[in-house]
Amino acid sequence: MSREPELPRHISAFGLMGISLIILTCFTHNTKQGDAGSFFENVLPPPWGKFFDQTSAWDSLKIILLSIGLFLVIESLASILSVTNHKKIARLIYWMQLVPGFGLLLGGYCLVKALF
Repeated sequence: MSREPELPRHISAFGLMGISLIILTCFTHNTKQGDAGSFFENVLPPPWGKFFDQTSAWDSLKIILLSIGLFLVIESLASILSVTNHKKIARLIYWMQLVPGFGLLLGGYCLVKALF
């Protein structure tokens, strides 16, 4: 009788937290007035020296939350694959965590730019 490998609880918790953060960032209100666009459009144009721009700060926090959510979803997927003995695919998916890492850097940069 073959036994399926048991998945640790933190894998499913990471996946649920990541999905909930992604849903939170996608369905919260955009600060851009008028037509609905991406929250990236509001973050990148403001110049330095516009102190405490709340709309850009909120949108940069949304970028940070989206990046954390993607990181958690990728982590849970790669952990599931490594537990089920798909090591090569799991390593490739672990490399995909660079994308949310760059998103964290971009969101942090835009947050500093929006506040100072």
